[in-house]
Amino acid sequence: MRHVIAPLAVCALVLAGCGMAGPEIRTTCDPAEWCPVRLMVLAPCAAAGAIPPGTTFPEGVTPVTLPEAIAATGSALVEGLRLTATAVESSLLVAFSRTETAALAEAVNRQYLDTRTLDPASARALGEALGVEAYLVTAILRYGPEVDADAQQVSKGVGTSVKTTDVGINVAGTYIMVYYNAHVRTALVRSADGAVMWDAASRQRERRGALRTVTQASVLKAAVDTLMAGFPWRAVEPDHPDH
Repeated sequence: MRHVIAPLAVCALVLAGCGMAGPEIRTTCDPAEWCPVRLMVLAPCAAAGAIPPGTTFPEGVTPVTLPEAIAATGSALVEGLRLTATAVESSLLVAFSRTETAALAEAVNRQYLDTRTLDPASARALGEALGVEAYLVTAILRYGPEVDADAQQVSKGVGTSVKTTDVGINVAGTYIMVYYNAHVRTALVRSADGAVMWDAASRQRERRGALRTVTQASVLKAAVDTLMAGFPWRAVEPDHPDH
């Protein structure tokens, strides 16, 4: 079974037919002009305040830590690339063999997180140190469960009085609305010249409910799926005529 690299325009048509919303794309390139064969996914960098502040969650909802967010997001990106960009070999970089490379990666990560730009010289130097054609740098802007602000205020008034009737608010019940967040942006950098070839963001925020299963993992997957929907080097099956 043969695979081909789909141009971005074809991806857009496929998404429109499926009714899916694509990512917010800032930069993209023509796959016909350049295509990575092997890329490295750097461990994501998180913004200050990326993890919602701790609060009292209902039973079954667990807050996440920053290391957990970084590990989960990095793994999800590698898996998304594996399933979507089957012509591109990708792997997650979990450790550096040299402290100089680690410092350079931290600087590149931080610049992308803070400014959504990259200094080509630093980006090129990092690519040379990694020894791959391209690498993915990622910023986590929001990740984890949080309680709706209005619900937090309601939960404080356990003995709230409405007219002449005292209403008891059960803080562990369905009155407390919990939302799961996964807001990430990522850029693919060409090692040869430090150029950003693709830069996209995805924001998912879904409410936990009794009628459907929504977890932090499912919301993260939805965010990565949205990013991959706009990945220029997607591999798709060729069209087959009906018989």
